[in-house]
Amino acid sequence: MERFRTGNPTLKAAQLAIDESRATEITAFLRPNPDLSLATDGTQLTPFQGVWRPFTGTQFTTMGSYLHERRKKRELRRDSARESTVIAESTYLDQERVLIFNLRNAFVQTLQAKAVLENAKENLEYWDRELGVNRLRQNAGDLSLLDLSRMELQRVQFESDYETSFVNLRTSKIQLLTLLNDQTPIEQFDISGPFEFTDGMRAMEDYRNEALEARPDLKAAIQNVELARINHELANRGQHGGSGQRRQGAISNQGVWR
Repeated sequence: MERFRTGNPTLKAAQLAIDESRATEITAFLRPNPDLSLATDGTQLTPFQGVWRPFTGTQFTTMGSYLHERRKKRELRRDSARESTVIAESTYLDQERVLIFNLRNAFVQTLQAKAVLENAKENLEYWDRELGVNRLRQNAGDLSLLDLSRMELQRVQFESDYETSFVNLRTSKIQLLTLLNDQTPIEQFDISGPFEFTDGMRAMEDYRNEALEARPDLKAAIQNVELARINHELANRGQHGGSGQRRQGAISNQGVWR
């Protein structure tokens, strides 16, 4: 199972989505950067009446501003980002649950295909022995050539079953290798495990309660409701309370340079 978790590309992509959502938590709670600016005006670029005093009358203006958000909008953005991360984690668990189910299903189908192929092989070998006995009977005159030909034609059905079982086994192995993201050749890949019926069924209500408590897709649905509530509150505060208040300050100086 650990090999499946580390090798499946779908789970890797979901894990990257969780990391990206965690990075968004950091950027959502960053404080706005202050703005600082410096402006000059009145600088003399050319001589005036034969005298060039470039900085006579030059005015220097410095300005600074900082955005102050009201009504805890920054905290709401942080909560929204955190809730998005929680949803991404629940979605990852749901994808893992579905893929593990598909993996187990492919494993069982491969075991079933192996059992069917073995049964088809035994049937074909048994029919070959039957044909051997009937050929001896035909040579001894106890069986007609027409009846022997009919039995040889029936062997085609057993060969067809064997070939179909062989193709089904290869298909099941391909599906299993795809889920594992394994490049092992089909001829070298094999699995083993018990393929027998076990009478261990529980009551249907037990399975239902366990699903309601453990299914991550249900948790993700509840978490989406909470995320929608936070985003709705953030949008309302942005419409009625404004995006924030930018505090500004300016200082003007006039200097004479000779």
